Amino acid sequence: MISMLICSSNQQELAYILSYTRRQAALHSEECWEYITCENEKSLNAALEKDISYDIACIDITFKNGIETAQQLRKVNPSAYIMIISDNAVSPLEYVRPSVMPAGLMLRPLNKKSLGESLEENLLAYLKIFYGDNIVESFTLDNKEGRQLIPYSKIIYFEAREKKITLYTSKDEYCFYDTLERLEVVLPTEFVRTHRSYIVSKNKISKIILSKNIIILTGGEMVPVSRTYRAVVKELR
Repeated sequence: MISMLICSSNQQELAYILSYTRRQAALHSEECWEYITCENEKSLNAALEKDISYDIACIDITFKNGIETAQQLRKVNPSAYIMIISDNAVSPLEYVRPSVMPAGLMLRPLNKKSLGESLEENLLAYLKIFYGDNIVESFTLDNKEGRQLIPYSKIIYFEAREKKITLYTSKDEYCFYDTLERLEVVLPTEFVRTHRSYIVSKNKISKIILSKNIIILTGGEMVPVSRTYRAVVKELR
């Protein structure tokens, strides 16, 4: 269980941080996450009074007594990964100190792009600490939804279709512009080309039926094997 405290005086900002964090947590960890949200000093103080040990926190220090509240959070949760939301009206000398010890800073004005990039960087940094050397490497995907990192372990296969690439996991599909030729170069060795339109994860192969020129994947999906890649696939048996 990972407990996260999120505090922002801006309701839209608060909602975005929560939804973005949930999405990234699902992509990059197998843990259960608990989220406590606050939009003012009163609700934040109430959250700090709960019998919860916060692992990670995103705290708005621009409201009254914001610095003191961040200091209290650090005192009660000495090992917490704390991200600060601030603006130019607050001097960095106020929060860059041992009594707060922030690991990340998000400086207003913020838009979805800058906020998302900062959250992603900090969440991955926290998970690297949480998992140590076992953090999962991911595929970087840029599409209309923004930048996303998808762990290689969750990818089943890639399909080239109608000038786009579709990435399949057990739960989701992601479309983006690229070529399988480029993906062959950048993907780790756990992926193999089976057809001019397909690249599959070797770890997701359930059965190879060369007599029918198909591969059956762990989710029951069937992908073709073309003559060009038949010899490569045969070595996987």
